[in-house]
Amino acid sequence: MIFLLKDIGFTGYDAVIAFALMTIVYLLAITSHEYAHAYAATKCGDDTARLSGRLTLNPIAHIDLLGALCFLIAGFGWAKPVPINPLKFKKYRSGIAKVSLAGVTANLILCFISSFFYVLFSNILVADNTFSVYTVFFFQFSMIFNALLFVFNLLPIYPLDGFNYLSTKLKPNSKFIQFNARYGYIILLILAATGVINYLLVYVQYIYWPFVKLFELLF
Repeated sequence: MIFLLKDIGFTGYDAVIAFALMTIVYLLAITSHEYAHAYAATKCGDDTARLSGRLTLNPIAHIDLLGALCFLIAGFGWAKPVPINPLKFKKYRSGIAKVSLAGVTANLILCFISSFFYVLFSNILVADNTFSVYTVFFFQFSMIFNALLFVFNLLPIYPLDGFNYLSTKLKPNSKFIQFNARYGYIILLILAATGVINYLLVYVQYIYWPFVKLFELLF
């Protein structure tokens, strides 16, 4: 994320403010994502997350220090996985599917809300005002970042939500499931190291752009 500041034109004091705003967006996004997982698991009958202190909007409970550091430096990180026990679910496969989709749903909702305020403030605030620039930047980054989390987590690669959801639709002895469960982390590291994940940005716009166009009709 530090390197991203230079790419988008922030330097000096402006870069410090922008970095702080991006950090807030990061904390809100991952906290909402993990809380949604914990909430869905609890509703499905599993109290593991709640008893582990993860049914909370306190970001400290969800932060993985190494993951946060990687994000702040490189723009790619992770949070603590929410502990669940699928055996406690009222309906095993249905529970896994709901918990898997809960996190990305939270990010999609944040993307939707952020796009509303991005369009709103872009239209009512004075463009050359410093406060206006920071406000619009905050909601624009939140919109894009939450859309990115939505797309990224839906990738069918272990241990991402997309894989967990897909696993409920395939047989447990599926070769795809077995291979992914064994090499998923390695695949993700390769994608991150080679920059392939950056190509997600091409598809991220298809998530938030319809929201932007919708709200532009209102203003």
